[in-house]
Amino acid sequence: MIILEQNTGNTICLTLTESITITGSTGFTLTLENDMSKYSISGITLTDTSSYTQRYNKFILTPTSTLLAQNLTGSTVYLADTGYYTYKAYVSNGSQTELLEIGKMLLQQSTPIITKSTYTGNQKRVVNVYQNK
Repeated sequence: MIILEQNTGNTICLTLTESITITGSTGFTLTLENDMSKYSISGITLTDTSSYTQRYNKFILTPTSTLLAQNLTGSTVYLADTGYYTYKAYVSNGSQTELLEIGKMLLQQSTPIITKSTYTGNQKRVVNVYQNK
């Protein structure tokens, strides 16, 4: 599962290259669908920054709560609702598109609205409470 924070550049690592069967692939794209509202956005371009692309693929994804800040080719995507999303990762070569992976993503607020610390013995337990919009 991918866990992202709203309004923050998040590093995600996936193993997509090992699943590619089409030749001449030009890059990865992502589609996200909110599990509750069914809001969907596709065409998010992912730039692979991994030094070892045969082993794993590394991307920066920035979910923003500001519509005007969206830049799908720059991996900045407008997602107003926190919560669970289904993601689908694709690769294409211009004439073919191949689905590589389907998974879950959790989008949460970047800062908790309440932080509560409790102590049991000499161990501290921190509980963060997030407000869903």
